Amino acid sequence: MKGLNSAKGYIKGLISDRIKLRFMPQIEFKIDETLEHTRKIYDLLDKLKKEKTDAGDNRSDQ
Repeated sequence: MKGLNSAKGYIKGLISDRIKLRFMPQIEFKIDETLEHTRKIYDLLDKLKKEKTDAGDNRSDQ
């Protein structure tokens, strides 16, 4: 991330050479955490599904 942020001016220059805008907006680099968030949601859903399946198995044993 440090490398991207230190090259921000250079990257901005490359972009401004290729697209025609009156003003070049600031660019910001952020770590994309959506994959990790998605994985947590799937883990929670899998846990709920397993709990529901286990509860159903326990009912049939009675």
